[in-house]
Amino acid sequence: YYAVARDRHLSLENLRNAYPELSNGEVRKRARRVFRNLLTNIFDVARAPRWTAAEREASVRIEGKANLDEALRQGSGVILFGGHQGAWELVAVGLADAGIRLTSVARTIREPRLEAWLVEHRRTLGIATLRTGTLESARDARRVLARGEVLGILLDHRLRKGGVVAEFFGRPARFPAGPARLALRL
Repeated sequence: YYAVARDRHLSLENLRNAYPELSNGEVRKRARRVFRNLLTNIFDVARAPRWTAAEREASVRIEGKANLDEALRQGSGVILFGGHQGAWELVAVGLADAGIRLTSVARTIREPRLEAWLVEHRRTLGIATLRTGTLESARDARRVLARGEVLGILLDHRLRKGGVVAEFFGRPARFPAGPARLALRL
């Protein structure tokens, strides 16, 4: 919270927009809790490959799996939309334990060593990674779905251009249009 001023300010601004009725003190308290939870999530995801079966069972619970199973039975693959809420990578742990493979669309991280570590770490969790922004990644996403697998897409990445503009907490925000177009076409 204190070490990353840009993200702290963004968190405070977003919380004020989402909860205008809260006092500044309560907004700061919630923002600190967000950062504490983020650190916990990072630790859990980093540790997940070494969890015992009992730790996995205690830490990850998949709800609504019957709906996913039914969609997969139709044979055309599934696009699983989500956001950066909690340790989203642990969804793949639960799905892998249930025998379901997840391929995730992700941005490239600017630090190459961290990027390489994260791609390998996700692989150990059962997540294949596709990079955004290339024609090849769009073709690969279509192939994942054609094989009848699950394609995971986080919709809350900040877009600087393109996409669809919609009101979000009273302000215009850009959302990616590609995932919806892909779902409609397939």
